Amino acid sequence: MVEKFVKVKVVVPGVHYWSRSPVAYLAYPHRHLFHIQVCVRVKSEDREVEFFALQKLILNKLTESYEPFSEPPLPLNFVTASCETIASHLLTKLRECELDVVSVEVSEDDENSAFVVWKEEQDEKG
Repeated sequence: MVEKFVKVKVVVPGVHYWSRSPVAYLAYPHRHLFHIQVCVRVKSEDREVEFFALQKLILNKLTESYEPFSEPPLPLNFVTASCETIASHLLTKLRECELDVVSVEVSEDDENSAFVVWKEEQDEKG
């Protein structure tokens, strides 16, 4: 059996900080271009979700969840959210839209990234 997936990428300017960082400047708000990739399982080659619609949905979910840092609409203020936190939050919000999202990756400036993967819960009988 062949599984089919679509993957989209959006780039969002954002600001965040890590208050307990061992690197001093990271403890203060700093800007990145957050590169976000979302992978969705589809059932057919006539996919259930169109690329541009999925990109728009991702941006809508981000702007619903995070306020702008300064003047709207961008950059977004991710406050203390890490790449892992942003990815987990976005995966949850997109799955609530009944999309079969299997992974979300968030990188800072397209260099260092974190990703989360959806795992179906196993039957307790094993």
